[in-house]
Amino acid sequence: MKRLSWRWIKEGFWLWLFLLALLIRSVSSQEQIEQYYSRGLFLYIRQGLDAITGFLPFALIYPLLGFLLLVLVIKQILIWRKKKPFLKRLLRSGWSIINGLLALAFTFTLMWGFNYGRLPLESQLDLQVSPIELDVLICKFEELSLALEDYRAAIPGADTTAMGAEFLPDFVEQRCRRGLESLIGSWDYPTVGSMRARLVLPKGILLRFNTSGVYLPWTGEGHVDAGLHPVQQPFVMIHEMAHGYGFTDEGTCNFLAVLGGLECKAPFIRYSVLLGYWRYMASNIRPYDRDAFSEQYKQLSTGIRADLKAIYEYQDAYPELFPSLRYYAYDTYLRAQGIQEGILSYDRVIGLMDALEIKEERRRF
Repeated sequence: MKRLSWRWIKEGFWLWLFLLALLIRSVSSQEQIEQYYSRGLFLYIRQGLDAITGFLPFALIYPLLGFLLLVLVIKQILIWRKKKPFLKRLLRSGWSIINGLLALAFTFTLMWGFNYGRLPLESQLDLQVSPIELDVLICKFEELSLALEDYRAAIPGADTTAMGAEFLPDFVEQRCRRGLESLIGSWDYPTVGSMRARLVLPKGILLRFNTSGVYLPWTGEGHVDAGLHPVQQPFVMIHEMAHGYGFTDEGTCNFLAVLGGLECKAPFIRYSVLLGYWRYMASNIRPYDRDAFSEQYKQLSTGIRADLKAIYEYQDAYPELFPSLRYYAYDTYLRAQGIQEGILSYDRVIGLMDALEIKEERRRF
């Protein structure tokens, strides 16, 4: 009996740990998670990961994937080499894979996932986020378009043609990180370590799943698809870095990407994040008032329209695989983590920007 009990503990090791993590999160308040995890244990995890990844000349995702594949292959070989009935080996093989997924789920939760339960940014900044009337949103869109013209005009060498990689400033990753750290540091959020956001190859590996970037808790690094248009890269870099500093909500990370980029001195980065914000606002206006969107688009300078056209051409080079499956899978995942808007949470950046401007009684751009 004791031997049977020990076997159940051993075989279900990762399952028990994952269930324990879920239990702890479910019984912990937002205040407790914020104090003891997001501003406690997570910071030590962040420092430990940065000590490994901060100085590596390559993204740790490559050796990680290689290691996981090697472990999977070795385990499967050992299982199938045993002289046992086929059905028993098949069940053992399946449980081995499930166990591996449970191990990833537990370590994901431990190394970052608890942040889903922390206090929302708007609560800590005392922002009153509320719906915006369409006519007010259109007025903001017009103001944003004018500001976008000024930001592009401030970029040395920019003309009426689309900008390319030659406009990316030197040390763009470091500049993006400093801008984000300056912003969240001013709000008394800890910024330990040296968060990385790297370009990953092959080009289009993320874009084909309608994703331009991803943060991996197991490596502590953000990843930006190398196939992304250069003018989009700073915005996505800062977004993924925001995840690395413990912010989980997609709209919050977009919000931090805009404001963190505006903290940078490099004109190209400032233009990048503002163009990213413009595109989110455009996507919210176009379905409800196509005429207002079209009128504003026509008034954009030739240079901005050239940049937008180039972005769409880059995206078209990597057509999305299984778009419906990706949408529902990620939407379900976000809702399971407590984000009620699901994939629509990306657009929360507009409400957060509006709430901050109302609180501060000033425009941010």
